[in-house]
Amino acid sequence: MKFLTKSLFLLIIFLPGLATAISQVMRLDQLGTTTANQQVEATKSLQDVLGDTSFQKSIAVESSENEEKVINARIAALAATLCLASGVSAHYYMSRAGDAYDQYLHAGNPRDMGHYFDRTASLDHKAGYSLVVFEVSLLVALFSFIQTLKQ
Repeated sequence: MKFLTKSLFLLIIFLPGLATAISQVMRLDQLGTTTANQQVEATKSLQDVLGDTSFQKSIAVESSENEEKVINARIAALAATLCLASGVSAHYYMSRAGDAYDQYLHAGNPRDMGHYFDRTASLDHKAGYSLVVFEVSLLVALFSFIQTLKQ
């Protein structure tokens, strides 16, 4: 019950930010697609009338900038999702490791103590791996989000 309460608390904290990031990605994706389609149509019509290739190159540069922005926003949203999932799993493994350690402390049989100690060590390692994934994905999400804002 304690784990469920903490997990719900973490989910309530991170869910609005995750929803905002996903909605931004969807908006940027629609904006990028619409803008790219409009630019292609404008380029074709102007190329037919003027035969100007410099304008076509400037449209291609703007289109590639929009695509980069959409890609960075997608990476940021995926990294934020991975960050949330790995943070929740790290919390889960740490909670379970604490329970196993409490059982280790209260076990009277040496064989049971060995079992609980091994279980604690295994769960601690899983929590550590989850924390590493959490930190890396957090850095990727922040870097991608900053790159999106710069463009």
